[in-house]
Amino acid sequence: MTMMATTRKKLLSNKVLIVFVLFCGYFTSVLHGQYVTDHFNAEIQQAESQNRTLNVSMQTYDSAEVNHTTSAGSQTNVSVADLFASLDDLSETTIHDLAFVENWLYLRFLPLLSYMNEEFVTQLSWMNFTCGAFQVIVEVLSREESLITDRQQKLIFTHLIYSFLSRADKADPGCHSNITSNHEWLQRNFGIFSKYATLSQLQTLDSYFTEFDSLGLLSPSQLAELTVTSGALNSANMIDSIFDRLEEGDAFQNMDEFFWKLVQSELW
Repeated sequence: MTMMATTRKKLLSNKVLIVFVLFCGYFTSVLHGQYVTDHFNAEIQQAESQNRTLNVSMQTYDSAEVNHTTSAGSQTNVSVADLFASLDDLSETTIHDLAFVENWLYLRFLPLLSYMNEEFVTQLSWMNFTCGAFQVIVEVLSREESLITDRQQKLIFTHLIYSFLSRADKADPGCHSNITSNHEWLQRNFGIFSKYATLSQLQTLDSYFTEFDSLGLLSPSQLAELTVTSGALNSANMIDSIFDRLEEGDAFQNMDEFFWKLVQSELW
């Protein structure tokens, strides 16, 4: 019997065994240096992303005078003022032009990414974008994930994506129009940033959100929350589905994050 299969059985037995497995799983990973290694690799990845060159080659609007090649780690003449000034390009007319919004992201926003702060992304979230234009922003930022540090991704999720989708003054709050499934709703409105959302946040934005319809897009932390709140502990089929998802990709890292989230949970 594999370790994963044994763990599934313990999850279905009782919560005392679960807590024991959680602590054993977490501290075993620490003893093997997994936590230290992950932290070190994250620091290297962040350093590399800051020094990666953003090469942009695309047709621009006549008013755009921007160098298409930008080194994220080099010294430039840009400043926070330049970043905020870029918002002036987004008029009531241009923010409805999907091609313009995409160009603006590549030519005005991404080159100034290192200067992004909470105030800027909050202002961006309060612009009168259509859901279509907002989804272009999510698509482009997800596509350029390697250029965005983890800290910046969290900032974008909290103060741009979640803030925009939470607005009650929009014609389509939560951007549900022309969406046919929970899976599509997550992909188009959250992209790679969905991993930072809690299940309660997703359910607040979409009262019809069904977690088990979107397992493939849920992070290990979200799966841990799902395990506690959905009654999965009483269902062998649900536990099997959750662990099948955890086995995708780096199973060890997924399990470590899953168990760590369960240990931290106040719902036990």
